Amino acid sequence: PALMDRKDAYLWGDAFLVAPVTAPKVSEVRLDVPAGVWFDYWKDTRIEGGTRRSIRIDEATIPVLVRAGAFVPMIAPIRSTREYSTRQLELHYYADASVSAAHGQMYDDDGSTRTALADGAYGLLDFGASQQGGALTLTLSRHGGDYNGKPASRELTLVIHQAPAGAVSV
Repeated sequence: PALMDRKDAYLWGDAFLVAPVTAPKVSEVRLDVPAGVWFDYWKDTRIEGGTRRSIRIDEATIPVLVRAGAFVPMIAPIRSTREYSTRQLELHYYADASVSAAHGQMYDDDGSTRTALADGAYGLLDFGASQQGGALTLTLSRHGGDYNGKPASRELTLVIHQAPAGAVSV
């Protein structure tokens, strides 16, 4: 709440902190990072929050931080939303010992039915994580109604950022 009125950065959902660069020839920005652990999206480096930090940038990127414990589902680049499909997903999880349990959810529908939510014509993918004693356990489940284009199955590539040295089970 203390950072709500800041104009130099914004939260995008509950996982991302974005700091637009609005001046030319900037090589770093000073950013108030909320409490908790964050990761630089581009470099995957761990950042302790709760302080003002300098974030180095280059011409190709802007500062984007990802909250520890976040699940980020992604698809391959597409040219048009007509090409959108969740048949192949890459699921990123940002692990950190400071997060003992995490949950994420992805909503999916046909992309064109205005009443999909009210009609139950959508699906949900649930993601869970628990970390204890150096072991990370991830759970994945799917539920919801039917909709046009619903994949019968999905190819899922799991990417664990900062994976613990102990066992990982899915």
